[in-house]
Amino acid sequence: MQPTLQLLDHPNIFAVGDAIDFAEQKQYAKAIDHASVAAANITAYLQGKPLKSKYNGSTEMILVSIGKVSIC
Repeated sequence: MQPTLQLLDHPNIFAVGDAIDFAEQKQYAKAIDHASVAAANITAYLQGKPLKSKYNGSTEMILVSIGKVSIC
């Protein structure tokens, strides 16, 4: 997987979401970042322009709900 989200052996194929091969957790929030990088690169690829958008990973985090908060 290249940072442009292209497959190594098939540069005309882009991957996002759970299909990417990055050492990171598979999370919906990250797929949104993948999509913006892939969309920019697919547009450039189809127009014959250099691909400039790169995905460098994102912060690993988890959110845990601890219940309803009441403010008095």
